[in-house]
Amino acid sequence: MQHSTFPKLTPSLLALLLCCLCAGSSWADSAAPAADEENQAPTLTLSGDAGLEQYEAGQEYTILVTVSDPEGDEVSLDMNVYQWYPDPDASKRPLTTADFSPQFPITQTAPFTVELTFTPTETVSRENQLTFTATDAAGNTTETSTSLYIWQAPSFVLPEQPVVLAVEEPFRLEVPIQNWLDGYMYEISSPTLPLAWEGDYGILIFTMGDGDAPRQEHIGTHEVVLTLTAGDYLHQATLTIVVEGECEPQTWYADADGDGWGDAWDSVEACTQPEGYVDRAGDCDDENPDFHPGAIDYPWPFDDYDSDCDGQEPPFDFDEDGINDHFDNCPNSHNPDQADLDGDGIGDACDDDIDGDGVVNEEDCDPFDASVYPGALELSEDGIDNNCDGRVDETNEVETCLAEQPLKLTALCSELASQHRWMVYNPNPCAVEVRWEVHKTGHTGALTVQAGETYLSTPVSGKNNDVVFLHWQDAQGKWKKKGMASSSAHCGKQAANPGKGKGKNSRIGASAEGISLYPVPFRQQLTVEHESILPGASTRLVLIGLDGRQTDVSAQIVEHGEGYLQLNLQQVTLANGLYILCLEVAGQEPVYKRVLRQD
Repeated sequence: MQHSTFPKLTPSLLALLLCCLCAGSSWADSAAPAADEENQAPTLTLSGDAGLEQYEAGQEYTILVTVSDPEGDEVSLDMNVYQWYPDPDASKRPLTTADFSPQFPITQTAPFTVELTFTPTETVSRENQLTFTATDAAGNTTETSTSLYIWQAPSFVLPEQPVVLAVEEPFRLEVPIQNWLDGYMYEISSPTLPLAWEGDYGILIFTMGDGDAPRQEHIGTHEVVLTLTAGDYLHQATLTIVVEGECEPQTWYADADGDGWGDAWDSVEACTQPEGYVDRAGDCDDENPDFHPGAIDYPWPFDDYDSDCDGQEPPFDFDEDGINDHFDNCPNSHNPDQADLDGDGIGDACDDDIDGDGVVNEEDCDPFDASVYPGALELSEDGIDNNCDGRVDETNEVETCLAEQPLKLTALCSELASQHRWMVYNPNPCAVEVRWEVHKTGHTGALTVQAGETYLSTPVSGKNNDVVFLHWQDAQGKWKKKGMASSSAHCGKQAANPGKGKGKNSRIGASAEGISLYPVPFRQQLTVEHESILPGASTRLVLIGLDGRQTDVSAQIVEHGEGYLQLNLQQVTLANGLYILCLEVAGQEPVYKRVLRQD
């Protein structure tokens, strides 16, 4: 076996060799590749309303932004808004992140989805770009974008009033186009008036030809049709041009509510009356036809408005009869005596059925006697034309008999507030003579009840719910009696009684709707019925005299039930006369009702 031999190394060479070996080992270790894989960037996905061709102004949209990350890191999402180029309409403002919800940046652990909502308006720039940026914890970044083209419908901005031209006078009229963009098209159709036009972001309309102007044959009203197209979108508007001959222009005032009075602040100068304009001003509220010079100015408590536009407080005694309009049973008619024969709350001076027999005064031969009216039973030997046929005490040609079977009485609804309606059923084969009375009112009458159904009207007393009695003779000649309470119901919605006057009388009637008082006249006891009255509810009652003096009688309530209460007024000093009762229930509007006090 052969052995190799090495020269003997000196100590210095041996040390140098060891240093080289150690240095080589350290270099080898530092050049080795890393063992961990690299962190990957997050991803962004847009869905929902992203990528639409256009977004309409006024409609809400939602873009879904989904963020993912392979390592499930915490990711920060941000958004920026850019304009492609400035909007040609200088009035448009740039779209900003403030127009979107929620606000950015948003930081969450991936994956997560953000619902981005926005509603574009007519005032923002139309061509925009949204850019979303996602950055993870390692600093890796991903970016994606989407376009937002906001569709804002173009339209012509026409003058509010007709354009008035004079014969032989050239003109130029600019009609702006709102939301105009290059590529839109427009045209003008004017078959009765020669016109020319030009322009891009608006139309400049002018008379045809150099120095040309409307001529005598053009006098009148012309409708010029303007048409604008933007792709499939079509918009048309009509411009009204009025050509006038030589004249002295007159001022016309806009009459928006059609009451014949115009608004002094909205006028045009024209030779002929434009549509919707009148020749007199003075309307202080051109949106309400009840407000104009000459209108009835209602006093408190009906309203606090200047209905007649005179700038003055409304009168409190319109008919100057010495009775405050609030208490006057005929506020539009002079009647200082306040006479009210039928007790229906409407004075005789303005009541077109004074005696309350259901027949208007013009058709009643005695409007002051409720037992005399067309169709009433003619009574013999009383010297009165009871049935208003022009004859007195004529013989009734109806065959009558004594009743073998009793009559039946049924209360019906009424179409008039001044009367109650009844149906009398006669089961007998012949007519029966009947006398009727409204209990404790003095209202009486007579009629012949035919076999079968006969209908009867009786006047309404102050109580509203009256009791009517029928009296007739049976087969033995004995007087029989049948009574029933009236129905307070009206057939359908009750209309205002014709002839009662508009405004004040009808408003006073409305203030008393649904409240009943009895007895009328009262002395020491008074019952009040109204649907707002509830046990335990705070209730206040005030009697108001014609002199305006108020007497609180709330402490005199002796019984308080559902829908009614009773007063004992023995300890209250009240003069005879007409009063207004004011009922105030907590949480309800006050209700008023006239009532007469008489010893």
